[in-house]
Amino acid sequence: MKVQCGLSAAFAAQALGAAFPATTYGDKLRPLISSEKIQKLITTDGLMGNLEAFQAIAEANGGNRAFGLPGYAASVDYIVSQTKNASNFRTWVQDFPALFNRVDSIKFSISNSSLYVIGLSYSPSTSAEGLTAPLVLGVAGAEGCTNAAYENLDVRTRLC
Repeated sequence: MKVQCGLSAAFAAQALGAAFPATTYGDKLRPLISSEKIQKLITTDGLMGNLEAFQAIAEANGGNRAFGLPGYAASVDYIVSQTKNASNFRTWVQDFPALFNRVDSIKFSISNSSLYVIGLSYSPSTSAEGLTAPLVLGVAGAEGCTNAAYENLDVRTRLC
């Protein structure tokens, strides 16, 4: 059976919720929990059921559940569906700002000879047609990180 590695957050939330009995203290205070109670609630069948659900989500979403992709959103929906009806805790999704990028394809060639290249995270993308421009040799080393190093180089319409 193919199972992606991952923490079964839905089951963990269910187990934690069951370990927090309803209290007479109101919503602000909860009694101390017992690790033994939580441990008894975690079963191989329960874990495998959640792992199989996450695997099905991945398979339905291009083979992954990565942040920023549809499989991630489907995973969040699954966790919420497993925890939203709990009587002893509240479930909600807290959105947060985050940067996301993905390199769909990358190719670099000079005179029809392909060279190995790595896409830099959060670098601006070119159009699907790509970019063709003359090359200019930039400044090597730490000096290449300064504006002054490029004052005498015409890099406006070139790849550096």
